[in-house]
Amino acid sequence: MMAPYLNKSNFLKAFENNILDVDHNTQMAKDLCGIGDSKPWDCVGDTVDTAASLSYLGSQNEWASDVIPHALVAKLHDKFGESHLKDRLASELTARKRHFIPEQLAKDLSGQATMTI
Repeated sequence: MMAPYLNKSNFLKAFENNILDVDHNTQMAKDLCGIGDSKPWDCVGDTVDTAASLSYLGSQNEWASDVIPHALVAKLHDKFGESHLKDRLASELTARKRHFIPEQLAKDLSGQATMTI
């Protein structure tokens, strides 16, 4: 779920490898997106949030050929609809009036996030 908000090099630094380009992680990704056999824990976000993140990654050149986005994007679009996933990701990026980010940090972060959906 973090990958859409980081460039790929920062994502790789954070995880020390590309967890989205490892075949044995595919089943876990399916489960997290609601197209697998198990229900994921709620602490990782709901299935549509995860599906929206992976759908977005599949549309980005630097991620599209990685094992998991490549394997799952069409299945996610079939289950949820591509436009629904785009709308869901966009709604998650909409700033809300009430938040708990300290004022100085919010100022420092203002304008830092860039993503085109």
